[in-house]
Amino acid sequence: MPGKESQTSEDCSDPAPPHEDLISIDPDGDLILRVGKGSAKQQFRVCSSTLRRAAPVWKAMLFGPWRESKPAAGPWIVDLPEDDPKALRVLLDILHSNFATVPETIDKISDLKKILDLTDKYDMLSRIRPWAKSWAAILQHKPSILDPKTCEHGPLYVMGPCIAPHIERAIAAWHLGYEDVFELEAWTFVLNTKVDARTKGERGKLVNSCGGQFISAIYGIGLDDFEDHIARLRLAVIQQILDFYHDQVHRRTITSACKVSADKDEKAFCDQVILGGILRNQCLHRFGAFPKSSKKANSYSANSLLNNLFWLLLSIRPLNKDHEICLPDKDYTDFSRKVWEGERWKNVLLPHHKDLLANKRKMTGLAT
Repeated sequence: MPGKESQTSEDCSDPAPPHEDLISIDPDGDLILRVGKGSAKQQFRVCSSTLRRAAPVWKAMLFGPWRESKPAAGPWIVDLPEDDPKALRVLLDILHSNFATVPETIDKISDLKKILDLTDKYDMLSRIRPWAKSWAAILQHKPSILDPKTCEHGPLYVMGPCIAPHIERAIAAWHLGYEDVFELEAWTFVLNTKVDARTKGERGKLVNSCGGQFISAIYGIGLDDFEDHIARLRLAVIQQILDFYHDQVHRRTITSACKVSADKDEKAFCDQVILGGILRNQCLHRFGAFPKSSKKANSYSANSLLNNLFWLLLSIRPLNKDHEICLPDKDYTDFSRKVWEGERWKNVLLPHHKDLLANKRKMTGLAT
């Protein structure tokens, strides 16, 4: 707990009465902050002048015509029920020069996000510059929404239980200006969201295709166009997947996908065997018909469609051993790898998104 060596000011001369649960960020402080809700609530004694000098938001809140300003009599107490006590203490220690208690690293992305949310709220991003690089190291550990199973045909991607860790990672990366991480998470949202059935229209709210969390939770970072942008990219990727599926069917019904025989009847028989295998798999796994248009695929994520294709197009027996090269498994493997492992995600962000991230990097020092 910070002692008398903490930053003080002659302005901080009207301390509130002592309290047994009070943490003295500045023992001579004149302001009590009551932070959080319920059993997690914590009280901090701080110096109002230190906060005023730290950021315009504090100055306006504490020294403007608001209810948080100093009362004419009695202790000066400000309630901040929406703030996280542990996260705010980190920032208060920084502002009061209690550097020994400021963590050099952050062990959880969720904790980092809480701290960065408050730096954004109180316009204090530049104040964390000395710690930004070490704190950002946790963002290198990607929370996996995918479990890449290996099989003879390559990776099979299985959805994890919740996209919430990815939202936290994206928001933390945004606050720090960490473009590569934010862009990769944006691509994760493109591939792993569907349209919430409770909203109307093809541009309804995007949710995780498993857990149901609204992607609009990311609105807090101030990117009002982000969800619409992700929704447009999602439709484009899903349309590409649907086109791939219908092309596989079309080539075996209208033309021919047989690569072995020149005999018309044998080619037709080869195509019919594979089409029968696709139909069998569709019945076996109880998949509905694939829509023609991405606008009719609200209940799907791009990832779920790829996994459905995996079960539809693989494990099909050919006409005979010579016709194994006619099977759609190689086409599927190449296509799925192109979707998942290609360079497309590096172009997910719009130019003004990248400009905003660059400005944040200058403030946090990640640009150097």
